[in-house]
Order: sequence, then C-alpha cells, then structure tokens
Amino acid sequence: MSFRDYKKYLLERDYRATTVEGYMKRIAKYQKWLEEEGIKDNQVRHQEIIGYIQTLKNENLSQRYLQQIVAILKQYYAFLIKKEVIETNPTIGIQIQGIQRKKLYDLLDVKEMEQIYYQYPSKSDRDIRNKVILGLLLFQGIQTKELAKLELRDINLEQGNICIPATLRSNGRVLDLKPQQFMNLNNYIAKSRKRLLGKKEDLNNHQLIVAEGGREYRMSNLLNYVLLKAQKIHPKVKNAYQIRASVITHWIKSYNLREVQYMAGHRYISSAESYQINNLDSLIEEIEKYHPL
Repeated sequence: MSFRDYKKYLLERDYRATTVEGYMKRIAKYQKWLEEEGIKDNQVRHQEIIGYIQTLKNENLSQRYLQQIVAILKQYYAFLIKKEVIETNPTIGIQIQGIQRKKLYDLLDVKEMEQIYYQYPSKSDRDIRNKVILGLLLFQGIQTKELAKLELRDINLEQGNICIPATLRSNGRVLDLKPQQFMNLNNYIAKSRKRLLGKKEDLNNHQLIVAEGGREYRMSNLLNYVLLKAQKIHPKVKNAYQIRASVITHWIKSYNLREVQYMAGHRYISSAESYQINNLDSLIEEIEKYHPL
C-alpha cells in the first residue's frame, strides 16, 4: 500500500490539498523512523507507537502537536485496516495528557438566542432564507459544512424534525425543530426558495439553502452575512462557533453526555465532556449573582 494510495484516499474524502500535504509530510517522517528502527507497518504494535511519541517528545514538541500526530496516525492505520493490510489499530487507547481545552466565554443564554431569532427580519425572500439558517444555528447547533449538505428531504415539517447529514468530522443525527421555526421554514420551502431560484428553478436541485438565480455560493460567506445582521440585533454575537458552543452548553444542563454527544454530532464523548466546564462556569456566575458571599 503506497503513499499515493493514501493521498488519493484523503483527496477523495474532500480534504483540502494543504491538509493532505501536511498529513503526508508527518506520515513520511513517521515512516522514516520505522525504517530506521527496522519495523514494517504490519509489525507495528502499541509499544512502537509509544516509542515514536517518546522520540518526538525528546524533540521538545508541544503536547498539542503530539496529539495531532496521534490523530493522524490513527486515521492512517484505520485506512490500512480498511485495505486489509493490518487487522488492528496500534494507536487505539493512546492519548496525550496535559492538554487544556479552552474555556468558552461570552456564551449566549437561551433568552438571548430566542431574542435574536425573533428580532431577525423576515420581510424579503432573502431574509426568510437567512432566518432559516439562523434558526438552525441557534436551535440545532448546526455547523457550516452540515448546512451546505442539507437537502429539502432533510426537513420533515409533519414530524417536526430535521435530519442533519454526517460530514468528515461529525455524525449525522435527527433533531427536533422548535415551534418558532415551523412558519418560517414552511414559507421558505413553499414560496421563498422557489422565488429565489426564479427562472432557473431546477427540479434536480435539492439543496435546502439556495442563492438568488440558482447561482453557486460559498456557505461560509452567506453565514457571515447572516451573523453580521445578528450582531446588529445583539452585539454579543461573535461567530458560528460561539453560537454552537452556547447551544451545546445549554444541552449539557438538560441532557446526559451520551444524548449531548448524539445531538451535537460528536464522534467522541470527550468532545461533549469539554463543554461541561462552560456549564460549571455558568453555574458559578449564577451563584455569585443571586447568592453573593
């Protein structure tokens, strides 16, 4: 199994060319180490991975960098398993200790998110579309790549839910829609979306979010426009990441970790656990506000 095969595999999964080059560079360094140690890919065990990480530690590399290397190797060996080169992944169970996750500050509370949604304009077809996007951010914590993949069939107004598709870094899931989303979603799907497409309405275009005249667009650019308007309503709004973090932190208060992992589309429960510290900070703020020492 050659480097070229793995590179092709990554590119086929829509990884950016720069990301792929970074992966290949790090795997090449690892392969060179294996060669120097006289070890073949199908001979690598848990202790060999530990030995390589120790070698990198001796180079005074950061813990976060080491974590990235382990993640890259995990994916590389998952590929080799898929291609039946090896049977088990030698990186399983290896974690780099001592990495502190960032605390997320200036999170939005539920009332603030609802206020932003209610006050967001819905006069024009473009506004109605943008309010659909905003609602999915505020109530379902959707991510940019997931938004771009949404199709009409993913919205089920009769059952009151949305099927969010999986991406390279997130799991798919089915989430309930909020009552306040129904009218705007129905108006968008039944009328505004068709008017936005205009004469270029294409029965083969199943994308939920469309641009005027059916032209191509970058979801990140459209999202930035939506957020700029939201910031005028509430200056506390910063970006989509902050909104998603606010949604997940709110979920942490109401659901168990496994449920939050599913709702957020996290592949690993540790991702959901990282939001618990924000929930704790929020609790401390409430205690200090209502029960000062």
